[in-house]
Amino acid sequence: MTSWKHFVAFFVFGSLVLVGVALFVVHVDYDYHYTYEREVDEFPRDTLTMEYAALQPDERRVVDEAFETGGVVMQDGSTIPDEGIKKDGHKYLFSAYKSFDWTDPGTFGPTFVGLVGGFGVLATIRADMKNSLIR
Repeated sequence: MTSWKHFVAFFVFGSLVLVGVALFVVHVDYDYHYTYEREVDEFPRDTLTMEYAALQPDERRVVDEAFETGGVVMQDGSTIPDEGIKKDGHKYLFSAYKSFDWTDPGTFGPTFVGLVGGFGVLATIRADMKNSLIR
């Protein structure tokens, strides 16, 4: 760093990156997806299966909604049943996964702070290189 101002800017923006990463890890919000895939003759080998009758009422509601609409997106993943459901002599395959909820401030805010810090670090490095080449 050719000047103390560039060093201070680099340190501040670098700190913003670290704060953004830490906040993201702590406050990230997930959406939980449960999607109806298809009816199968046999379940794939590693698929966890359950009888529909053995499901809790909340899990039944999730399965029924996935049947009707094709998929369910939830904020809480505690009511997601297994991916293989046996119902009325038929075998149904579902997929379950989670993804970041980018509309939640707990996810978007830290990401934005980290990106601002990252761009600041790059701008500081660029300005420092530009100053060192001019001299």
